[in-house]
Amino acid sequence: MIREKKQSEHLLDYLTREAGLNYLSDLCWYQKGCRCKLIDLLTKVPVGLASGQEWNDTLAYITGEQLELPAEDARNCLLAYLKNKK
Repeated sequence: MIREKKQSEHLLDYLTREAGLNYLSDLCWYQKGCRCKLIDLLTKVPVGLASGQEWNDTLAYITGEQLELPAEDARNCLLAYLKNKK
């Protein structure tokens, strides 16, 4: 069960906390266990939990791609990237 996102908390910080990671930089680790945990978490996070900008920031941080997508598209792109990352 995911906890509530604090009003001032950025999506990246929220995901770090919910994934049980100690540092934001841990989100970029693509070891199988961590990636699977992040995918599972992202599938449970409602798109409306964060702004489109936060979703795009998260997408850019994890993938390195600067895109300006609607929130749902950014979330889906992030999930696809994580699922296809070897």
